[in-house]
Amino acid sequence: MLSKVKENKENIFLEKQSLTTLNNFIKNNKANFMIVGFFLLLAYGLKVFNILISHDTEALMSISDSLYQSWISMGRFGLVALKYLLGTSWFNPYVASFMLPVCLFIASIIWMYLFAYLNNTVNQKKMTRWIFPVVFFTAPIMAEQSGFLLQAYEIAFSIALVGIAIFSLYYGILNYQKRYYVLSSLLIVLFFSIYQALVVLFVAGTIAGFILLYDGISKNEEVNSIYYWKIILKIIVTFIISTVIYYIINKTILQLLSINTTSYITDQVLWMSAGIVETIKSILLHIKDVLLGKRIFYSKLLLPLMLMLIIYTVYRLKNREKNYYIYVLSVIAILVSPFLMTIILGQCLAVRTEITIPFVLGFLCFYLANLVDVNFNKALKYLVVLLMFCVGMHQGQQSSRIYYTEYVKYQEDIMLATKISNRIEELNFGETPEEPVVFVGYRNANRNNSSYSVADQELIGKSYFEVSFSTQHGTFVIENYLRTLGIVYNGPTEEQVEIANAEAQNMPAWPDVNSVKEYDGIIIVKLS
Repeated sequence: MLSKVKENKENIFLEKQSLTTLNNFIKNNKANFMIVGFFLLLAYGLKVFNILISHDTEALMSISDSLYQSWISMGRFGLVALKYLLGTSWFNPYVASFMLPVCLFIASIIWMYLFAYLNNTVNQKKMTRWIFPVVFFTAPIMAEQSGFLLQAYEIAFSIALVGIAIFSLYYGILNYQKRYYVLSSLLIVLFFSIYQALVVLFVAGTIAGFILLYDGISKNEEVNSIYYWKIILKIIVTFIISTVIYYIINKTILQLLSINTTSYITDQVLWMSAGIVETIKSILLHIKDVLLGKRIFYSKLLLPLMLMLIIYTVYRLKNREKNYYIYVLSVIAILVSPFLMTIILGQCLAVRTEITIPFVLGFLCFYLANLVDVNFNKALKYLVVLLMFCVGMHQGQQSSRIYYTEYVKYQEDIMLATKISNRIEELNFGETPEEPVVFVGYRNANRNNSSYSVADQELIGKSYFEVSFSTQHGTFVIENYLRTLGIVYNGPTEEQVEIANAEAQNMPAWPDVNSVKEYDGIIIVKLS
């Protein structure tokens, strides 16, 4: 049976598609690409046409060597290498902002082609292809992730690499060409070393791809369960080998550069610091928040779509499909995949790492809309497309509002920085005083009524003057930010920070005239 399957692999996959079909795919999907481009400009246009920097970018511009070393210590040597390879090691906010939607657009084409290939519809004209990239990339979680401008377009570029890795893997498996396994493995190592959360995206992507593949070949009665399990096994083996290669390379680089591994990532794993009951409770509470859409980053559409997929899966039972249990397992896997990062960490620390949530949301929108396109009349098809357009508009405006909030905040930060530097100059120590400057406390940005409130935000859109969790940390962040504006101050020692903290107890807060003073050779700025 297996030998017969291998001999007739063209029949199993319905149509053996070559890489050259990409040209025809592009010609047939110009309208889809235009829709994607429109929504990317809606969500990210403000980022492109207004030059400003976001959190952590100030460190990249002020102390790049230190930041690159910290990335390597986190196992992100690929991100550093990519910076130098693409010529962005010297940071330019315009280049980063411009390349962000460009790379997202390229990623959109790659993922649309991947899904069409696996579902055997490359040569068909479909007006539902735009739904996946639009819902995925306009999501507020992606705006938060891309808001970290220092790595924004490199991550977008890497999302495209994830799509290529999945395509290469499936292409190699379906066409029995092992060299594509090697390409896929190399790409997995690369994006693992760029941003670890992309590994979870790869897992979700391969599951989504398998569901489409199953639908594409399930009508062939000669395919037995062993064929499917061999595909799954090859994916797992390739992933494991790639992970081992990554850890070997990472270990070697750390030893060659004499850099110690940071505990930044392991410290976030709640399983290692809390009890099992507490960790499970944390996971369940977060899943509840996601499914109910309790924050601006989560969509209330996710839960209804999951329920619709479950209903459809049960409905298909009546067809008595051979090996249908494999499809059921795949559906369960795709429904669990949005919470993989939460399950791994035992908690949610930063929504920017949860990119599988908008990914699965986009896939479910695309998958279910495609089912309507195939099985129902045109009127219902157009209605679904219209609803998806409204989803894109809603999310695009949410993401644009996140960036608008950041824009308003950044303008306020510049004004505050100017006022503080002027006040320091009034102490008669010159523009660049030798005395160290210490910032005590924090100060929230005022924003305006069109901005998101502090309670709605995570980090993007928050002021450089309000993210302090200690005097040492706040001073470090603020002074790096001031350097991006050409305002250079010397940093304090730990002892000088303690002196400043003590003296600040007797000082009024900004903007009082006495909120900036010199004491014991230290310039103290009390923000709160």
